[in-house]
This record gives sequence, C-alpha cells and structure tokens, in this order.
Amino acid sequence: LQTDKDMTDSSSSRRMAVLIVEDDPHSQLYFTKLLAGLYDTAVADSAAEAYKLLHERAFDLVLMDIQMPVLNGYEATKAIRKFNSGLPILALTANAIRGEQDKCLAVGMNDYIIKPFKEEDFLKRIAYWLNHPLPLAVTATNKSFLIPNQILYNLSALNEISRGNKE
Repeated sequence: LQTDKDMTDSSSSRRMAVLIVEDDPHSQLYFTKLLAGLYDTAVADSAAEAYKLLHERAFDLVLMDIQMPVLNGYEATKAIRKFNSGLPILALTANAIRGEQDKCLAVGMNDYIIKPFKEEDFLKRIAYWLNHPLPLAVTATNKSFLIPNQILYNLSALNEISRGNKE
C-alpha cells in the first residue's frame, strides 16, 4: 500500500483510495507509479483478492482489468455489485472491439478505458469519477511529479521481448 499526502477526501482527512485489480506485474507497477502522489493505492492480483480487500477497507474507486485468470473482470464486477452498488469501477482493457464497452457497462462497470491511453486523459477520468479535481501540476507539459527520476519502460528490453515487432 502506498501513502503520499496529496488527494484527500474533503469530508475527512483520509486520502482517496484506488484499488488496482490487475494480474500482470508490469501493469501493476505502471498503475501504482502513475497514481503515486495522487491517491493511496492497493493492488489485487486476482478477483478473489479484490473481493477480500473491498471487505477489509474502504476504497473510492476500482480499476478492473477485464482479462484475468480464474475469475475475469466481468464476473468480479458482478460479485462486487452484490454488496457495493455505488463504488465506481472502471474497466481496463486492450480490447477495442465493438460491443466491449456495452458489455462492461451491462455488468455494472461505470466506465471503460482502452489500453494504451494518454496518461493525462486517464488521470482526468479517474478524477472525474472521484469527483476530485487533479492538481494543476498534471498537465501535458509537466508530468515530472508522477514518477520522479524513475523510468517506467526499458525500450531495449521491450524491443528484445517483442523480437523487434513494432506492433
């Protein structure tokens, strides 16, 4: 669990909390680093772990990967909606196929975010669902506060892993 002191719930001194439900360790790291300094984050690498965490503590928003082993994001959302109908759940998917967004909304998700995305747009969507403005520092020209002095991607390693495939 990460803690920084920036975005707090106006009704208390508690920071806004985001649960990242994602089975891929690289994506977990990316989302955690992207949200660091803005929100408290917790990571669940399965739907079962997400369900457990949501019963243990309060979260203000869930980022839900669609493609996960055992229980996918659709089924996880249905289970969450049985005990929490008001929690914003945002689908994270690489599938930009017709009907995918409708399917996400039909199971109770509030929004649908296609990966890859522009970081600023992603952060604005989260801020919208949390009903919280982003700090002025989040602009297209100044994102240095997001991940100070850290490199998220090793392009050489990605090129090697993809065997030179640019797609």
